[in-house]
Amino acid sequence: MKKQELWESTLNTMQILKLSRADLNALRKHNVLKENIDYKKIYKKNNIHTYKYNLENSCHKIYALPLKTFTDPNFDYSAHVSRQYEEANARRGK
Repeated sequence: MKKQELWESTLNTMQILKLSRADLNALRKHNVLKENIDYKKIYKKNNIHTYKYNLENSCHKIYALPLKTFTDPNFDYSAHVSRQYEEANARRGK
């Protein structure tokens, strides 16, 4: 059974993933987020469009973390990044 995908608006994605609109634009422009996989362009009248983002895919590509982990109220992203740097430096013998 395929897991249910969670698609959200730009505003909700910005709030949940702690990103700015410019961040999302840059991630799309540089193909970090792929159309129809990580985001969809929703066309409205007069060729105006909005975006919907797949939160699970986007979170994994941006932070290399599952959405559930990233949004856990007890999760400290800064501490997580610090641990990653410490582990990487330890592997290199620094």
